[in-house]
Amino acid sequence: MVSRRCSTAFRVRTELFHTGEMCERHTFEAVPGRAFLHVLRRGEMEVRHRPGEKEATRLHLTEPTLLLYPRPVRHAFVNAPRDGSDFTCATVDFAGGERNPIVQSLPPLVRIPLDRVSGLRPALDLLFDEADNVRCGSRLLANRLFEVVLIQLLRWIADHPSDVGVTSGLIMGLSDPRLAKALVALHHAPSDKWTLEKWPRSPACRAAPSPPRSRTRRTPRRAPIWPTGV
Repeated sequence: MVSRRCSTAFRVRTELFHTGEMCERHTFEAVPGRAFLHVLRRGEMEVRHRPGEKEATRLHLTEPTLLLYPRPVRHAFVNAPRDGSDFTCATVDFAGGERNPIVQSLPPLVRIPLDRVSGLRPALDLLFDEADNVRCGSRLLANRLFEVVLIQLLRWIADHPSDVGVTSGLIMGLSDPRLAKALVALHHAPSDKWTLEKWPRSPACRAAPSPPRSRTRRTPRRAPIWPTGV
């Protein structure tokens, strides 16, 4: 459900640019509007950031891991000079760039071991197969499969926001079934005058539960206590 809302309301485009081994050092510059999605398939490596851009300037990866940089962050991969790490990488173009509400709600780096995201392996297997074999349409299919992987990742983040440091923003809203469809409806028609009466009639909200209502807690009235003997 969250995946459909993310894909229909907030457009994103991915493009494969590398598959295979990475040996020695590779640096990815911070370019406005460009995000990165890296999949470490095999091997070990060190990720380096400039001081101040990330809490950890160096990360050592020892297992298959997915790395998402939703905003421009300069980062470098340091691998062995021979038999380096095996990677599949794509650039990510979120509609609106850094102003995209999904991007704004994510931390500068999302790092998740592949085995933690349930259901991700089938899409990754298809992605690796298309990325590793040069066939008619393989690049186009790989780009689309990277979008599938990204949407599955966002769905997992919405279900486990605290695991990646998400505490507010659109991702938190999409994780709440009471708010998700309302957020999508507001995105489609931000200039409309939204009222409680109009909300259930919106096409995006017809199947949604009733909007949350504020409740005022009332202190129960106590019976008066009279002095004894009166």
